[in-house]
Amino acid sequence: MRSRILLTVLVIITIGVCSPSRGEELTKEQALALWPIYLTTQSATVQWNGNVANGIPGRLSQATIDAILARLNMARAMAGLNPVTNDVSLNPKCQAAALVLSANPTWTISHTMPNTLKWWTKEAAEAAAKSCIDRNDEGPKAVQDFLRDWGMTSLNKYVGHRRWLLLPNLQTVGIGAVPQSSSYPSSVVIWVKTLTNEERRAVAWPPAGFVPMAFVPERWSWSAAGADMRGALVWVDGLAVTVSKQATSTPDSTIVWEPKLPFNVEDTTAVRIEGVLVNGVAQSINYEVKRFRP
Repeated sequence: MRSRILLTVLVIITIGVCSPSRGEELTKEQALALWPIYLTTQSATVQWNGNVANGIPGRLSQATIDAILARLNMARAMAGLNPVTNDVSLNPKCQAAALVLSANPTWTISHTMPNTLKWWTKEAAEAAAKSCIDRNDEGPKAVQDFLRDWGMTSLNKYVGHRRWLLLPNLQTVGIGAVPQSSSYPSSVVIWVKTLTNEERRAVAWPPAGFVPMAFVPERWSWSAAGADMRGALVWVDGLAVTVSKQATSTPDSTIVWEPKLPFNVEDTTAVRIEGVLVNGVAQSINYEVKRFRP
């Protein structure tokens, strides 16, 4: 209970005052103030009262839910986005989906969950279709994997998990998870299809400003609702790079590129984007990502 209270206070204080305003860069002071959330949640374990072998979805402890939510809201704060809350009514469906993911370790993960899987239910299938789903990452660490979105599947290449978790008008999430055991892999499910009518804004990941190296992925992205990305061009440190993917579907239009940087080195990277049309008007986007080691 004490660790849960400390984490809750930490999240309220840091996210409440350390998120950059629209159009502003993340300062080093803000990034450092958020960093304890990463350290606290990195060691968090999944506390759960279910049983994979017996098909019992169980429930997560509130401490586990808080840790997953804290890691997600830390990333949203870095991107200048509002925090999300947990919709507890969605958790049982997410928990059912997490159970299926762990109980079927040889099944290739998909958002279409066939009814031939062990412990399949309609609730599990619904959650799989409306969530970011992950296997083999423990609790909050799955959020990091979603944001990284590495891998060769089409969804990873379009950084679909990242785009949903960092959607400006995402309001609430459902959360489900199963810890790793000697017989079954871990799993995490985060329901992301609960949206508001809040005005959408552009989102870069990694964001502009000071970014801890742990949050700098191999694939970078820039998203904006309704933007026409078909003619987008990207320069990194003055050199043109290939736009590997252009997404025009839900949730927001996005371009993706791989800058091929030495990510273990503290440095500043300049990004320039041209050829993006917003409401028919050409945009020129310039920002810097300052990688550092807290």
